[in-house]
Amino acid sequence: MMTVNTHQKMTSAALACRVRDRLSTVQNSNARLEEMQTSEVAQRLQSLLAAKGKLTRRPKAGASF
Repeated sequence: MMTVNTHQKMTSAALACRVRDRLSTVQNSNARLEEMQTSEVAQRLQSLLAAKGKLTRRPKAGASF
């Protein structure tokens, strides 16, 4: 059987792990968003949308296809 003190310590440790995991997830998301704020990404997105699904060169299809 577990004492109240042990249970409280385990609960606190589990909560601390959850907080660290969430903080890490938020920090990773923020880093990705910062990367997307560059002008290069905006230009690539504009060119992708301007292509309207058309390829710049024909796909390769040969004997192995």
